[in-house]
Parts: sequence; C-alpha cells; structure tokens
Amino acid sequence: TVILSTHILPEVSMTCQRVIIINQGRLVAVDTPENLTARVQKSSQILLKIEGPPQEVIPVLQQVPGVLTVKREEAEEENGVQTYLVESDRKTDIRKELSWTVFQHQWGLWELRPVDITLEEVFVHLVTEEEGEA
Repeated sequence: TVILSTHILPEVSMTCQRVIIINQGRLVAVDTPENLTARVQKSSQILLKIEGPPQEVIPVLQQVPGVLTVKREEAEEENGVQTYLVESDRKTDIRKELSWTVFQHQWGLWELRPVDITLEEVFVHLVTEEEGEA
C-alpha cells in the first residue's frame, strides 16, 4: 500500500485503485475512482458528431426514448459536422438507439462516445456538498 497525496487528480485517476478525499481534515469519501464517479454522476452524457441540419437533428434526437436533453456545441466543425451532447438516464444505454436514429435519417455519424466526469469534478462536487452540510 502506498499513500499518495496530490492535487494532480488526472494522475490519481490513472494510477490509483482507491481514492480518499479529505476536506479541511474531515474524511469526505473513500472508494474507487469509478464508484465515486457513479455516485456523483446522476445522468449519462453522450457526445455525438453528426453531419446533418441542426434544426432537424435536435428535435429528432429529443424524441429518442431515454433522452433527457440535447445540446449543440456552438462551434461548427468542418463539412457541416456539429457536436451534440445528449443527456440520458444513467441506468439506460441509448447509444444503439441514437446511432440507429442517425442512420434512419441518413445523416453522417462521425463520432459517438460516452462522456465521463473527471475526478476533479467529483472532488469539487463532494467537497462542495460536504461544505453545504456543515
């Protein structure tokens, strides 16, 4: 067992099997990075890069069962490819339905991947939550 004290949280995610979060001398959380992320992340986020008209893409994606929200990133990519962030219930995997919807509308699907929150975001959430309870 090695105890590593650091503020460089991306390194912690890559090297540590268990994480202890301490805030002002108080133990806030002890768990694996994956379990801490699952504890904080209440919904799933999926990033999609789609070649298709945004005025059509957003309403169609919003109709996919399990989708909570659809947001389009401001910057347009090359060749009309837009980036969308789709939020869904964490317990439901909607990637297959999303890709099928894009295919049915004959849009180009350039990328589809889950987006996880970082350990730094987990830390901020847990510390802020703990300070709010104090």
